Amino acid sequence: MAAPAQPNFTILSDHMHGACTKIERVPNYICDPGGFDAKINQVLQVVAGCTQKIDALNAKLKGEFGELRGQFDKLRDQFGKLSDGFTTLRGQFDNLSGGLTARVDGLNTKVDELRGTVHGLVVNVNGLVIKVDGLEAKVDELSNSMGTMKRICRRSKPVKIFYQ
Repeated sequence: MAAPAQPNFTILSDHMHGACTKIERVPNYICDPGGFDAKINQVLQVVAGCTQKIDALNAKLKGEFGELRGQFDKLRDQFGKLSDGFTTLRGQFDNLSGGLTARVDGLNTKVDELRGTVHGLVVNVNGLVIKVDGLEAKVDELSNSMGTMKRICRRSKPVKIFYQ
């Protein structure tokens, strides 16, 4: 006698996101039509449950991605404000730098003017020193002349002048 035929099984699987890998084994031959319908209904219920789980996960992911997108939008706005702040700050530094440069240039001009004035004063003082030296020489000369005159006057005899 031949051995009874082995049942041929087909494995139904759901490959969507790995949610359900093995649902049920359904024999290819029908022994009990009522049992087969029950098995089909059971498989359909499992598939419907997996579909609901997938839909719930999908909705959850959409919500989480929506929140994440909102957070990224807020972050982008904050970076935009930060960038605007840095641009404003750079403009203020440029203005400050320009103002300081103008002030330093003005101070340099004033220092140059003062340097010129001081140089002029030094020249004038040098001129005065030269004049004072000249006056001292003249005073010395007069002093020598007076000494000579005194000596002459002491040695000479008085002269009588007659007026007519």
